[in-house]
Amino acid sequence: MSGWLRDWLLGLMSAALLGAIVTGAAGEDSRAARLSSALALLLVLCSPLVRFDLDETAQLLSRSRMQAQMAQTGIEVKNRELLSRIISEQAQTYILDKAEELGVTVAVTVQTQQGETYPYPAAVQLTGYATAAQRGQLNRWIAEQLAIAEEHVTWTEP
Repeated sequence: MSGWLRDWLLGLMSAALLGAIVTGAAGEDSRAARLSSALALLLVLCSPLVRFDLDETAQLLSRSRMQAQMAQTGIEVKNRELLSRIISEQAQTYILDKAEELGVTVAVTVQTQQGETYPYPAAVQLTGYATAAQRGQLNRWIAEQLAIAEEHVTWTEP
C-alpha cells in the first residue's frame, strides 16, 4: 500500500477513535462534542484533496489518452491491412473464375488503394497468354464488375 494511502487511513481511524472517545466522555447529549468530532473526521476524510496535484493528474491523464490513441491507431492500421488483403484476394478469385470461364489461364495480382472509409481494388496485373479478344473481354468484365478502369489493367506474358 502506498505511503500516503496508509497515512490517510491511519489518520481517518485516529480521528474516528478520538471522536468516539470525546463523544463518550462528554456524553451523548453534548452536541458540541459530536459536532467537533464530525468536523475532525470530515477534515481528515478530505485531506487528500488538499494534497491533490492537478499538474501530475493532468499529465497522467494526457499520457493515458495518448497511449490509448496509439493502441487504437495500431489496431486500425492492422484492420485496414487485413481488409485490404481480403478485398485483394476476393477480387483475384473473381478474376480467376472469369478468366477460366473465358478459357484463359492467368496469374492475377490485385492492388488496392485506401478510399475514404474502405480499401478498394485499384489496379490489376495479369500474367499469362490470351488472345486479343480474350484480353478485351476480361478487361471489360473487370471494368464493369470491379470498377477498375481498363488502363489500370496490365498484361504480361511469362
